Amino acid sequence: MNYGYPGVSDSEIIKNYKVIDGVIVVKYLDGSSDYLCYSDSEVEKIEEQMIEQAIDRDNSLAFFECSANKKILSVKIAITMMSSLGFAIASYCNDVDFFYSCFSGISGCLAFDSISEYLSYRDEAEELSKYRTYLTMMDKLDSIEDHSSLYQSPERLTIHTLDDFSSKEVKNIYKTLKSNSTGYAYVKK
Repeated sequence: MNYGYPGVSDSEIIKNYKVIDGVIVVKYLDGSSDYLCYSDSEVEKIEEQMIEQAIDRDNSLAFFECSANKKILSVKIAITMMSSLGFAIASYCNDVDFFYSCFSGISGCLAFDSISEYLSYRDEAEELSKYRTYLTMMDKLDSIEDHSSLYQSPERLTIHTLDDFSSKEVKNIYKTLKSNSTGYAYVKK
């Protein structure tokens, strides 16, 4: 998980964990880490907490909010670019070089800011979509022993390895599972 959600501190949200020489290193969104002695029960607790956090985030963040922000930013970028183009044409015809240079610089800064903000929301919306898809098929994936028919990665798709898969890969796995069976256990609260 790379993004937090309202009401929970980044120091409480597990980003990921790794097992190194019999020690579980749990990393949080704020960059801090915890070190635990390895045991299967500790790994299960961590993964259960990660799933609970993913469900809580899904319930607290409406996906459409990120999508709406993405659309607003797209419009903002388009308006900035069109006004820059319109002013460039007008200034070329009227030979207003100094004012055009100032306006172009300001428009360029606004466009750069809008694009970087758009990319930030795009990444967050993509991650939310990936986690929502995983939560939808999580129980079905757990019931399948051999995942080789679903995807090419040597890693098993779990909440722990979800960040290693692209959003497109997760959606393809979901489509494959959906075409092979019906009924999914995750229901949004």
